[in-house]
Amino acid sequence: GAQFSDAAELAREYSANQEFLAAEVALALGVSESVAGTVLATGFSLSTKLTGTLTALRAGQISGEIAAVMVGATAVVADPVGPPGRGRQPR
Repeated sequence: GAQFSDAAELAREYSANQEFLAAEVALALGVSESVAGTVLATGFSLSTKLTGTLTALRAGQISGEIAAVMVGATAVVADPVGPPGRGRQPR
């Protein structure tokens, strides 16, 4: 859980400078760059699309595994806000 929470912070703070982030995280965690990329992508989704899930994760209400499942389940869901500058679309 903490791994995804920390990755969410990294993804938010270094969003413009992602070129070497996965390699640096891989070295720090002792995992492959691919695994680090997945952790970062999950953290990015939690910090941008699933902020409530991130809050629940940080509060210990859900596990990292549950948060990862939520990210996977919503990966194909379109952003409900619509085109930039237009706000929420009427239903």
